[in-house]
Amino acid sequence: MDQVQARCARAVRGCFVFLLLLLPLTALADQPDLVREKMPNGRVALATWHPGHEDKPPVLILHGFLQTREFPTVARLGESLAEEGYPVLLPTLTLGVDTRRKSLPCEAVHLHSMEQDAEEVAYWVKWLQRRTGKPVTVIGHSAGSSTMLALSQRHPELPVSRMILVSLLSFRPEEASVEGKPVPSAGGRLREYRIAFCKRYPSTPEAFASYRAWDAKRTLQALADAPWPVSVILGGADDRVTPQWRARLKASPAELRVVEEAGHFFDTQYEFDLLDEVMDLLGGA
Repeated sequence: MDQVQARCARAVRGCFVFLLLLLPLTALADQPDLVREKMPNGRVALATWHPGHEDKPPVLILHGFLQTREFPTVARLGESLAEEGYPVLLPTLTLGVDTRRKSLPCEAVHLHSMEQDAEEVAYWVKWLQRRTGKPVTVIGHSAGSSTMLALSQRHPELPVSRMILVSLLSFRPEEASVEGKPVPSAGGRLREYRIAFCKRYPSTPEAFASYRAWDAKRTLQALADAPWPVSVILGGADDRVTPQWRARLKASPAELRVVEEAGHFFDTQYEFDLLDEVMDLLGGA
């Protein structure tokens, strides 16, 4: 009997050790993948990929101006949708930097353009559609929403089912200076501008103009011409949104949803309200 008990104890210990060894593999399986892909401009871009469930519609979420896929607003939304089973892709725009992992400082030299950004997103939309076999819902936050509108103008043929624009703004004249100061450079073409939250933004006139062109008029026209259903989600306490801008968005063909008391970044408890709005637009699938 003692020998039988000893064998049983060894067997139990063996199973316990096996389960301990298996736990890291199980945890690893639940982690998102890091995807590296070469973009049309030759740069290598990174994206976070949550495979999700086959019965859920795929979602692509894009960060705001000069940020990355790890920016809290988009990262939290992506993780929450992934927990609900949605296949979610969060790319980081290269902005001219291979495998960019950090936000780009305002004072860095900016040679990237809105057109290049839109082409990178187009690449990722096609990547996600091939991976899932389904049309993609694209979501942009802040200036990422402007990139999505640029995408819709350049590639209306893409397999996109819906466009959701969170905290959509336009580049206002008081925020963007077209009278750039010359900056010493080898080519002699760099100038220093102001744009968005950047008081010093060294760039070429052409690259700067590609973003500056997305003023209120062009943004509203892109909403009117959108080839896909489009919804705009604003925070009711977003101090970057003027009453006039909200009124113009309400008068546009886009569906406007307002989360009262939420700010520009939908932080603290309002991240759950943003998630609810997005999931409702996804059909609760």
